[in-house]
Amino acid sequence: MRKDKKHFMGHEHKSTAKASRQICMNDLHWVAGFLEGEAYFGRTVLNRDGSSTERITVRQNDRQTLDQLHDLLGGNVRIVQHRTNKLARQPFIWDWGIHGSRARGAMMTLYPLMSDKRKQQIKSSLQVQAVTT
Repeated sequence: MRKDKKHFMGHEHKSTAKASRQICMNDLHWVAGFLEGEAYFGRTVLNRDGSSTERITVRQNDRQTLDQLHDLLGGNVRIVQHRTNKLARQPFIWDWGIHGSRARGAMMTLYPLMSDKRKQQIKSSLQVQAVTT
């Protein structure tokens, strides 16, 4: 890992919000069920050198559910414009996401509660390809 980079691979920004309440088993099961149906589990490229990190994202028309995720897992809720659907009922959509160490922790915690399809996505997200020198 290069130390001269502004962002270190797999670390979260200091400004990333942390969870505002402690998660209980009921909350954990709710999160797993919601993310099972609505989330993207994957990797995101950080720099031009190809370094990447894990991420979980959800997009919704209604912010309330994303605020609940924010309270339980932290991360960021933001508004984004529709790019693909110019005829959408509203010109924007809400986006919640976590990445880096926070996403890795959530993936590993939720893994036993997820379907086989989601487990495979989580495994793929957590695998970092070896760099040959």
